[in-house]
Amino acid sequence: VGYLIASPDLFPHLLRLKQSADLHTSRVGQWQVLQWLETERLERHLEALRHYYRARRDAFQAALETHFADLAEWQMPEGGLFFWLTLKHPIDTRALLEPALAANVAFMPGEPFFPEPDKHPGHLRLNFSHVAPDKLDEGLKRLSDVLRRALSQQAA
Repeated sequence: VGYLIASPDLFPHLLRLKQSADLHTSRVGQWQVLQWLETERLERHLEALRHYYRARRDAFQAALETHFADLAEWQMPEGGLFFWLTLKHPIDTRALLEPALAANVAFMPGEPFFPEPDKHPGHLRLNFSHVAPDKLDEGLKRLSDVLRRALSQQAA
């Protein structure tokens, strides 16, 4: 069960695709979702999720300030689950992935998100939703160490 917002000219085509995929969504399933959407439990659940992710985002922001303030710029996200960093000294972040994984940290290189990746080095997408706040600091320290080593090798 889900929903779709589409332009009036596109909607009929998407509806036909949906119908050809599974004929229709179960009426019982739709009714159950409607019951959930109309409860105060949903609002309490959403508030708990907001609190959960806000705590992780805020801890991530603090750890970024500690370990990346001299390396990158970013904005604290008002929504979503990612921080986007722009390095002050651009480097192809795709080359950092292997050494980062060797240090037991992962990130998403930013270059693939651009239409011309090779023309946009120096961006990282970092997820704050998965790691517990007490482990964020260590993970970002490891990642900043990987970046510092790569930048020092690039300067040499």
